[in-house]
Amino acid sequence: MIAKNIKKVLSFVLILALIMGLGSVAAFGESYGELLHGASMTVNKGVDLHRTDFWSSAKDGPQVEYYLEYEKNSGVLPITTYGNTVYGTYKLSTVVAKAQEQGYRVLAAINGDFYNTANGVPTGILISDGKLLCSENSKWSAIGFKEDGSAVIGRLDLTIRADSTSLENGLGGLGLNRPLSMTSGVALFTGDYNTTNKATMPAWNVLLTIVEGEPAINSVVTARVESVFESEGEVPLQQGQLLLCIPKDTSFTTTFSKFITLRTGEMVTFTFSGNEAWNDVKYAIGGGSTLLSGGENVASEGTGYQPRTALGITEEGKVILYAIDGRQTGYSVGASEYTLAERLKELGCVEAINLDGGGSTALHLILPGDDTLTTINKPSEGTLRSVSNYILLVTENKPVGELENLHLYPYDSMLLSGATQTFTIKGTDANYYPVALDGSPKFTTDDKKFGSIDAAGLFTAGPEEGTSYVNASLSGVNGFVPVTVIKTPHSIILKDETTGKEMGEKVTLGDNGTLSLTASSLYNRLPLVSSDDCYTWSVAGNTIAAVDEEGTVMVGTLTGDCVLTVTAGETSATLNIRVEGSDFFLDTLTHWSREYVNALYKSGVLTGNSTPEGLLYRPDNNMTRAEFAAVVSRWLLLDPAAYAHVELPFADVNQIPQWAIPYVKCVYGEGIVKGNQSNGVLKFNPNSTITREEAMTMIGRTVEINENSPELTFSDSSKVSNWALPYVKTMVEVGVISGSGNKLTPKNPVTRSQVAKIIYTMDTVEFDFPEEIPEVVPDPEVTPETGTEAPEVSDDPEATDPEGAEGTVVNPVPGIIPDGENGSIPGMPEGL
Repeated sequence: MIAKNIKKVLSFVLILALIMGLGSVAAFGESYGELLHGASMTVNKGVDLHRTDFWSSAKDGPQVEYYLEYEKNSGVLPITTYGNTVYGTYKLSTVVAKAQEQGYRVLAAINGDFYNTANGVPTGILISDGKLLCSENSKWSAIGFKEDGSAVIGRLDLTIRADSTSLENGLGGLGLNRPLSMTSGVALFTGDYNTTNKATMPAWNVLLTIVEGEPAINSVVTARVESVFESEGEVPLQQGQLLLCIPKDTSFTTTFSKFITLRTGEMVTFTFSGNEAWNDVKYAIGGGSTLLSGGENVASEGTGYQPRTALGITEEGKVILYAIDGRQTGYSVGASEYTLAERLKELGCVEAINLDGGGSTALHLILPGDDTLTTINKPSEGTLRSVSNYILLVTENKPVGELENLHLYPYDSMLLSGATQTFTIKGTDANYYPVALDGSPKFTTDDKKFGSIDAAGLFTAGPEEGTSYVNASLSGVNGFVPVTVIKTPHSIILKDETTGKEMGEKVTLGDNGTLSLTASSLYNRLPLVSSDDCYTWSVAGNTIAAVDEEGTVMVGTLTGDCVLTVTAGETSATLNIRVEGSDFFLDTLTHWSREYVNALYKSGVLTGNSTPEGLLYRPDNNMTRAEFAAVVSRWLLLDPAAYAHVELPFADVNQIPQWAIPYVKCVYGEGIVKGNQSNGVLKFNPNSTITREEAMTMIGRTVEINENSPELTFSDSSKVSNWALPYVKTMVEVGVISGSGNKLTPKNPVTRSQVAKIIYTMDTVEFDFPEEIPEVVPDPEVTPETGTEAPEVSDDPEATDPEGAEGTVVNPVPGIIPDGENGSIPGMPEGL
């Protein structure tokens, strides 16, 4: 146990070096690019699982490799196997079931040789349990496993010949269980091929019964000819028999002439000759191109990046069963043959061969404590292919039943500070068979500053960054795994929790909308375990939106923009939020004029003041004459450019704000305003508050006046100036103004909210607009003084805000905010 624990500690030291990017291992894995992370675990006797993540410098994408490192031992052996026949492809479950019938427990599996996709026949040699099942091709090397579990890569250099009294000089170059074709020459079939020889052409056939021996490396088989016959297609096959076939129209005419001399009852000797170094090879499969030979990279540099399977042998004799995923953007781009060879060389291999890859690449393993195989990698097609043959790691060891090992899952964790991870425990005996746990394990951590763990195995990552170990003990048996805690990730990703889609730079929400966001983090381009409450969520401009600690964004009806920020450590991500609501002003949300102000703002008649808190309308402020000129101009859709030539005659023109001059020119040019004369001086008085009768007059000048309007009946009707009377009477008649408490209060200033209602109401009244502005009574030389009586708040009974109402902001200084102050936008009409 001590030696075992030392080995594990050393293994985890390497893991930590990979995780933290220590300089001592910076070059490890440089064949693929940037090394991101690595982890390992022992999964059975002499078998370790490794996973490593890289960032490909060549493809600017991730690469994920898995490999099993097998060291020969008395408990675990590598074998090669296939399905029920050489012909066809088979699911892994079929192969596992077959091995179990033979008394094996399958511990791991990886796909094997390339094969003909039309019929599943492997490209290269196939030997299983010492039996030769398929002959070698003329190009590629093969992998052989000896009875002691050691491996060899090379060529068997197999030759098969047939000799008999009728065959002068014999027949050579026979292919064993290879599909019959016009170029195949003489084919030799056994009952292992299929139920028939699957021939599709007329052929000459010789059926033989085996008298002695069976096809194997450097063996001799004696067989008796049972029949010689012609066929038009398939010929049945049986165990214990051999079938020699040659197409009738073969181009090998000399061979054909010799072949047809065989006669019934004749004895034929079949000799299977090959490299004697392979005599003790019990299992073998073919492969693709050689990757490493004598420690040198001999792979082609011209192959593309694909999912790949390979087998390598180290100088110490360890076997590497290797798989790298590919064809999966964002997960793994695969490898070329050349970079794969370099990677296997980095892993200590001196011999290596490429196996079937692409969609076939799949590595399977029984994780300690489990009963069934798990697919460790991610096959590129999303599902497992049926393939021709497999390499298996098997054992004949039987269960012991006594707890020997504790295994913690997950065996590799990287957590963001504050995140939680539940660890589960599985037990195995000395032969790695599952053992039920009797009692509850005790969990501990070796450094609490990196995190803590409770009795149920829930680990909570602490505020400090580093690596800790989670330990478990039960009945004197211990197990542990490393846990890495990251305080500051390299990046944070925001996603829509409902759809799972990554958010862009901006999102738009409507009235009372909600958006459930979830955050995730990357460190060294790899995901960290985290939950939404690991992050700090905030919104700048929270009058527009709010966010809770779980990342749920909530908005009301107020239109505007805000920025959501999510933070972990020193890293932040932002999301611009646009709310397209039915409200535009922060201070009219509960105001009686809300409907009117929003409608006129949306149509461009009214504007407001931009402040850090939001857009303000200041509904209870009095409106100035300059502001009212702007409102009327925009309401009438007057184009300031068309009135740019207008000369304003007012002595106080220099007091008109620059933003208001184009609008004053519009209303003056249309005769809507005349100005006020005092002591012979004509003034506009732009910053004076406009009275109710002045507003009625300016509005009235835009429509046709009814000269026969009813007389006013308000208690203060006599206070209406004569020059304003026809306009006021018309406005009262059509319902634009109604007064309050039987008073009209014509000399009172008009508020911004009252203007909104007046203009809004004007749009609901039917007027016949004259072709020309009618003649009107000119303004008196001096505007009647205002303020001689206590002003009424409004002509609307609902004008006064309900006591305690929220959202009303009153500017104590009437008029507009000067440009550049209090969040205003220079150059734009502030207020209106």
